Amino acid sequence: MPLSDYEAEQVRQISLWKSERPSLFMDAYRGLSRPISRLVARVVPKGMVHKALAEVEAVAEKADTVGDFLVRAGASSVGDLLDRPLEECDQLAMTFSARSEHLALLEGVVPAAGGVAIPGVGGAVTSIVETPLLLTATLRAVRRIGHCYGFPLDSDADRRFVLAILDVANEDDPPGSDEERLGLWSPEGPYGASADGRRPGDDVEGAMIDDLPLQAIPFLGDAANLVLDYAFVRRADDTARRVFQERWLRANGKVESIPPAPGFRRRSSVEGLARAGSELAYAGAYGVAFGVTFPASLAGAALASVAPRAALKGLRDGASAAGRDARDVAEGFRHSTRPDAAMPLPSPA
Repeated sequence: MPLSDYEAEQVRQISLWKSERPSLFMDAYRGLSRPISRLVARVVPKGMVHKALAEVEAVAEKADTVGDFLVRAGASSVGDLLDRPLEECDQLAMTFSARSEHLALLEGVVPAAGGVAIPGVGGAVTSIVETPLLLTATLRAVRRIGHCYGFPLDSDADRRFVLAILDVANEDDPPGSDEERLGLWSPEGPYGASADGRRPGDDVEGAMIDDLPLQAIPFLGDAANLVLDYAFVRRADDTARRVFQERWLRANGKVESIPPAPGFRRRSSVEGLARAGSELAYAGAYGVAFGVTFPASLAGAALASVAPRAALKGLRDGASAAGRDARDVAEGFRHSTRPDAAMPLPSPA
């Protein structure tokens, strides 16, 4: 079937994505951390991540409430989405991608605010505590992205397909070579007869062990944990969208395969750091707001049981007035910082 202009552009983008290599920043980080991570691998219980994956898979599938997804997608069944235009599927998938990135970061901020990790001990403690949460959120996000393109993902082959997406996302080789190595598009499916004997989740385990040395550094590890969580989920989101785009194109008879672009290109270090900085700002603001509001909410709940009704009404009205004033101040600040705020209006002709 002929490709639309939008579909042709996505085929081109998928081809370029398949030839991508990690950024210079990430290559340098991996080069420095790998000798240490090899030592860490001897200490970490063998198969720890595989055990965590096996345990959270069931949780992720249970949390993947298709009924709720269909309501939000405006569809009667997941399969119906396969007949929608690719552009519409992409727009739907992007909404779930952004939410999964925010969730991964907030899972790092909220446990620290609650005292799970002690500042200065290092993000490795928090990382061990939240690894199941991060994997559950990521697997659920990958499954939801697959649903956006019309795939129910309810078979054993689909389960391996989802895990293969995580492995492709966490390997340093270009995605195109990983697809072939893992047998992503083979008749047997991922990790089938043509695979090289690797288990689903091998690359995920390697990536997490590589990150532990940086997370163990006092104080720095706390921030590193957030950045690495963001990078992990971002890679999974990008990989899932590109892989399910190609699966949609294949299922609709648009392409037989999409080869990698000739040569290779590196991901942008500057763009990656800018995205991570933006997400850290969001997560930091969330953590501060949570830390300030939660104790106040507890105090309010305790006060409600003993304070006179008039006093409670006064507190509510005062808080409401403060909120209105704060919004007015913020609106005035936004107006004063607009580029055109100080510019005179043009005189009438």
